[in-house]
Amino acid sequence: MEKLDELIQKGIYALLPAYVPAEGNATKIITADGNAYIDSRVVKTVLKALCRYYAVHVEHCREKYGKLIHQRLRVPLPIHRDLLLIPMKVRKPMFRKDGACGYINLYAIDKIKEKGDHSIFVLKNGMEVECLQRLRTVHQHINHARLVERHAFFHGDGEEGHGAAEGWWEAYDTPATKGDIVLLKKEIVELVRVLKKTVGTKKDESYKKE
Repeated sequence: MEKLDELIQKGIYALLPAYVPAEGNATKIITADGNAYIDSRVVKTVLKALCRYYAVHVEHCREKYGKLIHQRLRVPLPIHRDLLLIPMKVRKPMFRKDGACGYINLYAIDKIKEKGDHSIFVLKNGMEVECLQRLRTVHQHINHARLVERHAFFHGDGEEGHGAAEGWWEAYDTPATKGDIVLLKKEIVELVRVLKKTVGTKKDESYKKE
């Protein structure tokens, strides 16, 4: 097993819970180069180590962005501009405390396919990850991740996060969530503030010229 910091340099595409012989409940780490590595630690521990690497407090992230999307559980985690992790149900645990949740990097997703009541993430490296959730639910999680991305990575010059420009999700016709509406209101208020400031500045300049 390579060290976690070496895998981070390769590019993390997914953290998935896995039952591994001789390892027990472990973590499968998929990287951008199309390889999968096993970490003997559980997903929760690997996630915390990943957050420490980027100096991000995972619980503070959940609290902050959970309020944004009005959700306590399954909160997307913006770790880095190239790493926004979306929690997804990816297995049925054998024991209650084993955990069913894994994390998919928003920027690693090429497309999503439907498979009965489940969904399949096709990653940009060609690998596939099955999610034990309906396609509609997955799209809602993606929308939440987009909201978090805009809040965490948006810049005043109009440039958004790494994945925003790709726009692959725009093909999905999903209804607006409470989080969408809240963010839209905030953006309208900010736009009005900027416009008022701009108009006021122009009036002052005009007065000076006279």
